[in-house]
Amino acid sequence: FGNSGGLRVSQGYDVLEDMMGTKTAAANFVTTLAQKKPKTHLPWLMSRLVDVMNAHNAAVKAAAAGGPPVSQELARQMDGAMLAIGSLSSTLKARDPYRSGLEALLSAHVLPAFASPHGHLRAKAAWLAKEFADISFSEGGSGAGPLFNTLLQQVINCLHDRWGRVAVAR
Repeated sequence: FGNSGGLRVSQGYDVLEDMMGTKTAAANFVTTLAQKKPKTHLPWLMSRLVDVMNAHNAAVKAAAAGGPPVSQELARQMDGAMLAIGSLSSTLKARDPYRSGLEALLSAHVLPAFASPHGHLRAKAAWLAKEFADISFSEGGSGAGPLFNTLLQQVINCLHDRWGRVAVAR
């Protein structure tokens, strides 16, 4: 893909890839693991995913302070963590303590991804906003409140994203 975030986004949402790709297989495995062994595997898995997201956020803050830009490798890891969390959305929405921490997760990790220079992370953030749009937000309930409104505005902004339309070479 090189540095073409647009190509990565378009190929990340390819119908054939969705049916037979490694990302789909990995997401299915994570979902099955969390559903079959939620008390033993879900805490471990969520801890690892949050570690990846925290590392990405730290790199973003360092880059904003004049440090090196976020590496492609760390951006790919963040993409994978976001995919896993979105794949686990029904499980996370149904189980405490995860259900009560979803708003903080959206605020701390999904909202900042909308400002990422990596188009695939902005696309994944929009997908995660969709996956968790039906949670009960602390201020406003389901489908309302400041965080929901901010997420909605960021998703609308994605409609104007420079990577929104990508020509795919055939």
